[in-house]
Amino acid sequence: MLRKQSSNLAKRTLKLFLIDHGPYLDGLTKDGCEQAFRDAFENQIKTLIGKAPRLKKEDNDKYIIFYD
Repeated sequence: MLRKQSSNLAKRTLKLFLIDHGPYLDGLTKDGCEQAFRDAFENQIKTLIGKAPRLKKEDNDKYIIFYD
């Protein structure tokens, strides 16, 4: 089930990259593994686009992912 959710998030992320945006990555895990999830998702996107995306911590302590 996590794989399907990750796949949907990856599709949505790539669509947002096309319009120079990115999704927030916080609040997507239930067990407090936010950093592990961000790392794994960053690697998944890197594999898909051939370039590491940029993760930025916002003032509200949420992380957002961008295509640079």
